[in-house]
Amino acid sequence: MAAYVKRLHHVSLHVSNVDKLANDFISKFKFNLFATRRTERTRQLVFRTGTAVFVVNERANRGEPQPADAGCLYDIPPCYPVDTACNVCFEVDDVRGSFEALRRLGCSFPVPPTTVRDPRGRVTYTVLRSVVGNVCHTLIDKSDYRGSFLPGFQVTEAEGGQAQAVTHVDHVDHITYACPTGTSREVLRWYQQLFGFQRFFMHSNDKADSGLVINQKGIGLRLTAMDYWKCGESGLSLPGCKFVLAESLPKQGSNQVNTFLKEHRAAGIQHIGLHTGNIVAAVRSMADAGVGFFSPPPAYYTQVGKLQEIEDAGQDVQKLARHGILLDADPQQQASSASEAQRYLLQVFSKPIFAEDTFFLELIQRKGASGFGEGNIQALWRSLQTYMEGDKAEEGAPETGLQQSR
Repeated sequence: MAAYVKRLHHVSLHVSNVDKLANDFISKFKFNLFATRRTERTRQLVFRTGTAVFVVNERANRGEPQPADAGCLYDIPPCYPVDTACNVCFEVDDVRGSFEALRRLGCSFPVPPTTVRDPRGRVTYTVLRSVVGNVCHTLIDKSDYRGSFLPGFQVTEAEGGQAQAVTHVDHVDHITYACPTGTSREVLRWYQQLFGFQRFFMHSNDKADSGLVINQKGIGLRLTAMDYWKCGESGLSLPGCKFVLAESLPKQGSNQVNTFLKEHRAAGIQHIGLHTGNIVAAVRSMADAGVGFFSPPPAYYTQVGKLQEIEDAGQDVQKLARHGILLDADPQQQASSASEAQRYLLQVFSKPIFAEDTFFLELIQRKGASGFGEGNIQALWRSLQTYMEGDKAEEGAPETGLQQSR
């Protein structure tokens, strides 16, 4: 391990229309505008809900020149050809030491160690490229900083006591990468060797050498999960964030992973799971505001096995069906433990929030389960495929993503 990751600090997005995404985050997803940075060359807006923080950077539109020095702090200039979520910022103890160790291992650093100061202290950061598509990692040390966010940003009036948006999201639960076929093992090794990430086994069929392989009824998918500290050993009050690697199996037809790779033009962040303590209230609020969510096929809720799972969990089938919420029982829970409360999770997925069929958000509520809804993959796969093949065409090009309500 060359660099010890303490915690997730924020995720950066690069988009051509900051105003539209800002409106969507605030009015639809119920994020708060937390801080801003505006210069002649760039705009950076910070949105927060709970401990989940997104930094949105304005990039040049297609065909417009992008200056080599775009004045972008804590990131590289946002010049990717399509809108993208592409920088996962980690807090570390020693930026310069991490830089030297990672550089010796062959890492590329578009931004060397840099220190930024203001009256509240100083922050040192560096930016390195990962082995996943256009994903970069900003490594940041805030130990000498007493401000609310980062030097160079102005905290908005809302932080000073103004009314905050009502939100039910409390932290980032996981980040999923879409990877080309056959690359997950390389990605896993990179994060293990450089950052000390640990394998996270999602299911009894999740094997150390192959991950969780799903190959049935037209679904060919490999999932591998990892996290950056062992649960319960960090001594930190903040929750950890897991990473999921998704790739298609060889010789598969059109699917959502391949669609992402094509429209995003490379591997990258496919979706981010946001944890909520009340998924029904969160979905209701967001859907009423115009967020489009995928709904599983109606038969999902009437399958004998799934219906039994929902009833055993004490959930209202009609309520879940009304909001398109999926339920997945923990497959590793022993059936013989009759006295133990059932462990399960609830989840729902937004439609893509960019013009391309790429990045989307997931809401997830955990009731003791630690997986990612492996039992729901088939239902999700079918609903996404239906959207790709028919629903989106009916919506019309200008009306994709968040502009569609359920």
